[in-house]
Amino acid sequence: MQRNTGKAINKDIIWLIRLAVRQAADADWDAVNGEAIDWNSVCKTACRHRVENLVYEASRLLPEKLQPDAEIQMTLKQNAGASTVQDMHQYYEVHALFEEMEKRKISVIPLKGWVLKEIYPKSDLRSMADVDLLIHEVDAQAVKKMMQELGYETFLYGSGKHDVYRKKPYMSYEFHKRLTGNKEVCDVGSIWSRARKTDGYEYRYQMSEEDFYIHLIIHMAGHMVNGGTGIRSFLDLWVYSEKYGGMWDEEYMDARLRELGLDVFAKQAQHLAELWFGNGEEEETEEDARLEEFVLNSAAYGTTNVTVIGNVVVGDKIKSFCGFGKIKYVCSRLFPSYKWMVRRYEALERHPYALPGYYIYRLYKNGLKRIGAVRREIENVKMLDENHISELQELYHVWGLDAGMWGKWH
Repeated sequence: MQRNTGKAINKDIIWLIRLAVRQAADADWDAVNGEAIDWNSVCKTACRHRVENLVYEASRLLPEKLQPDAEIQMTLKQNAGASTVQDMHQYYEVHALFEEMEKRKISVIPLKGWVLKEIYPKSDLRSMADVDLLIHEVDAQAVKKMMQELGYETFLYGSGKHDVYRKKPYMSYEFHKRLTGNKEVCDVGSIWSRARKTDGYEYRYQMSEEDFYIHLIIHMAGHMVNGGTGIRSFLDLWVYSEKYGGMWDEEYMDARLRELGLDVFAKQAQHLAELWFGNGEEEETEEDARLEEFVLNSAAYGTTNVTVIGNVVVGDKIKSFCGFGKIKYVCSRLFPSYKWMVRRYEALERHPYALPGYYIYRLYKNGLKRIGAVRREIENVKMLDENHISELQELYHVWGLDAGMWGKWH
């Protein structure tokens, strides 16, 4: 008899991912109570969270009685194979880029997935859509010239905290000039001063372990409010903590997280990561089931209904979110404040009179490339009510994500 409840499916996928990253070192075959796994549902959840390769890795380590049927196993294998091909392609492309940046004397710090790949049991178990790199803002123009000469399309330039370049079929780069939306609290100078050179390179650096961990927390919190975040973010946190935890400067990290207003969120996120993937020493709290449900009902990059809720809750607009308040909310999303627009389009700081033109540009761009997401958000606005949002306001409070925190750095 297959278990088909959402709770059972969530427990199964966490257990499978834990098995994959631990490589069966302490696998507990009785964790599924001897019952068959609902592989169809597990695979759908894995697809939403972009962890199909991890589920396939786990399926290969299972005893025969727990393995999926041949058709599902073949689908998992094909998806994992595609991830491996992408991983190999990205590996050679990125290393070629590092060599090119070295020749041009452009300093760079790899971020997120590229760093994490090296500490997963196998690099293709940590797939990534974009390669994120940190550069000095003064090098942005030189990077643009380099990427165009290397055959990349400029997808986004001079707007907000990063520039984007793409080349089919697999390559997409985000060159970050800072790590938060609010440059007043993004101390990139400190990050560069604490970074160290990578062996064999003069211009390639690696972020300090403390700053990288803080960067993971900032990225997770941003996703959590702007749509939610999935299993992989917590797995990243656990894998990185397993590798470097205990060796870093706890005092510095705690002070920096408090300064950003992310100390509560970091504690909750680390706790949930340990609960899922750790050695069983973490005690489950009353809130864990609710936090778990919130994360597992999201996707790898969140969902539009959570985007709406997050914007309302952390923006402290919950009391006005009804009737004309919904219309006001939609208008605020279509025509954000000048402060928000400056963060997204930095040229506005020098030319504030151009704001109407940038609104038109933003509407045109979203109409062409994100019309589906825009429609979904509007539909979710229509469906949401104050009671629904109130239920989740408490959950955001547990995460430590409220209006006071959000305004500090976003």
